Amino acid sequence: ISQVTGGGFAETIEDGRFDAEKLQAWEIGAKTSWEAAGYLQLNFSGFLQDYTDKQIGTQVLQDDGVLAPRIINAGGAEVWGIELDAVWQPSFLEGLTLTGAYTWLNAEYIEYIFESASLQRAASNGECNVVDLTPDGPERSFTCRYDFAGNKLERTPENAFVFTGNFTRQFFGQDFDWFVEANGTWQDERFLEDNNFIIFDSYWLWDARLGLQGEQWDAILYVENLTDNDTLITGGSGPDFGEQVTYTGFTAGFGISHFFGTLPRPRTIGLRATFRF
Repeated sequence: ISQVTGGGFAETIEDGRFDAEKLQAWEIGAKTSWEAAGYLQLNFSGFLQDYTDKQIGTQVLQDDGVLAPRIINAGGAEVWGIELDAVWQPSFLEGLTLTGAYTWLNAEYIEYIFESASLQRAASNGECNVVDLTPDGPERSFTCRYDFAGNKLERTPENAFVFTGNFTRQFFGQDFDWFVEANGTWQDERFLEDNNFIIFDSYWLWDARLGLQGEQWDAILYVENLTDNDTLITGGSGPDFGEQVTYTGFTAGFGISHFFGTLPRPRTIGLRATFRF
């Protein structure tokens, strides 16, 4: 069973076969706490994830010219990484808590040979190392062979950062608190697919909240996507049946494909109230 894709089925059991994915993981780290003008907690770790027969969700062009989803295996991939996170509660401002987490990843394929007869794949890669599949057959068949060793893993940013700041105090001697909070998320550039053709820009997303909080209730005024950022955060590719019908008049064959992107929600302002029984 694969965990990397869903939807669409191979036409035959044999077409749907793929090898098990194997992972060996090593990690070393430490959790520490310090007195630094207040309470400071620092955690860090370094790790290596070594994949064998890594499962890849992709599309292949069948003999009838139709794109079909498939799970294939890359020979191997490695992910080297460092994770750092910190929590600081400064003594000079009671009620303030600052947290942050940073991740660095070097994630790439170390062994990955892929064959495809897709013209789109050849165009996006800018080359086609031709392979003759039937050198002795009456009807010769050709395909392109690509070596993706050294390519970055899809949807894996090299750098990522998360920050949260929270300030909470008692509300003028009452039995409930008021608070203000902001959190931000940053992701570095990352590739859409294993061929490293489409790349997503880096982005920041910020949210903010102001509220009252009691033992059994809370009321929160919130703003999501504070800066109204409209950078694409993820995406994918697949058959474009609409364009295919426009140009050909039918959906079978040719396998016209397209890329699509997902935008973050626009700036959203709201009020949320909760009561706990």
